Amino acid sequence: MPTIGNAHFAIDLQTLFAVLVFLSAIGGLLLLFCWMQNRNTPALAFWGSGYLLADRFHETPQLHL
Repeated sequence: MPTIGNAHFAIDLQTLFAVLVFLSAIGGLLLLFCWMQNRNTPALAFWGSGYLLADRFHETPQLHL
């Protein structure tokens, strides 16, 4: 199991990647939801799509651990 830390505190890398993917997905979905509420601001759609696209690329390293 890959971890980072010393004897007092250890972080599991798979859990860290899972949290990163989950938070990126939630952030992207919330931005797209905000864009649906206010379609006059296209930056929200681009920003939300960027989060979801980046989230897709964050998922790939998790599979190789």
